[in-house]
Amino acid sequence: MVIRLAEEGAQVVAADVHEERAAETAELAGASYEVVDISQPADIERLVSRAVERHGKLTTMCNNAAISIPGDVTEVSVEDFDRTIAVNLRGVFLGCKYVVPALLAACGCSIVNTGSVNSLVAEPFLAAYCSA
Repeated sequence: MVIRLAEEGAQVVAADVHEERAAETAELAGASYEVVDISQPADIERLVSRAVERHGKLTTMCNNAAISIPGDVTEVSVEDFDRTIAVNLRGVFLGCKYVVPALLAACGCSIVNTGSVNSLVAEPFLAAYCSA
């Protein structure tokens, strides 16, 4: 998504919880990057703030992060379930919550939330992922 948006001429800030992955993606796209845990409000606030600082405004937020820890409902630990919900569900909420003021300041624009086919069809060994 980062690479394609950059190819289309967008100024992009790549975000990932892993610095190496964020840096690699940013380099491929000619973009900047931030290390962000999307389940953490302070990280999202910092991401939005730095994007506005770098580019003068923010016009689009793409919430596209997810984790998938395999296991049926009897196998997945409560900790893995909570982490999956924090990233896959709470992360989208936080991304929307903290980007709206910047988007309104830029006169609107877009929030893109991607989902999975598992939103429609569950898989028995992805209990936490399908729940999120």
